Amino acid sequence: MKRTVPVLIILLMQVFYISCGSRGLQRQYNTLNEQTVFVGNNVVVKAVRCQERGIEGTPACIELLKKLPNIYESNSGSGTFIKHKGKIKVLTAEHVCRPDSAPQKIEKDDFIVEVHKESSIKVASQDFVSNGKVIKFNEEKDLCLIELEEQPDVKVAWVALHMPLRGSRIHYAGAPYSMMSEDFLLYFEGTYSGPMQEGEVFALPCAPGASGSSIRDDQNMIVSMVQRVHSKFHHICFGVNTSAIREFLSN
Repeated sequence: MKRTVPVLIILLMQVFYISCGSRGLQRQYNTLNEQTVFVGNNVVVKAVRCQERGIEGTPACIELLKKLPNIYESNSGSGTFIKHKGKIKVLTAEHVCRPDSAPQKIEKDDFIVEVHKESSIKVASQDFVSNGKVIKFNEEKDLCLIELEEQPDVKVAWVALHMPLRGSRIHYAGAPYSMMSEDFLLYFEGTYSGPMQEGEVFALPCAPGASGSSIRDDQNMIVSMVQRVHSKFHHICFGVNTSAIREFLSN
């Protein structure tokens, strides 16, 4: 009987901590569900100018421009609602909002063809959809800021002051392989592994489409972003550090 009481107390404590942990995880998920967005980008690539041996507008160039079709492509990623200069905007990766699949100039034999890209961005969350426009980007840090036509009624995410300690638990929600809808949102947990060169390394499942997802600490503050994944092991992710995000948003 003497042993029963301590054992019962331990079991009750375990149940209490599991219950509290589950509620905390649910709150984290609910917050991410409100703040995480799907970013779709449709791009039209058009041939607009042609030079033949340095001369523009030759008959051969005119005929070539008539024959070259427009190229239509689309890509997608993830993003996060943040507050910037008094408005709610979307923070994502630069390669999501400005895909670099087509060169600005194509050279073939005696011809040089210049192309123009037109991008159409749409941002969607569980109960919000709006067109977007790129207002700021940093190609080196792979960061992009999108302005919205409509303003959502959400509690935005905030950026932490610094990176967490090495070994800290981190998490994110996003749309790997474009898997996100009104009915579900994928959530992943992992560990902050430490810095490498100018970026940060995370032991965390990532895949194409998750790019632009904000990586959060245990307070749900933004500490980094999913930007690249190891080609041979998709549980190693790379992202920018916290100070680079803060500098990008403050300039």
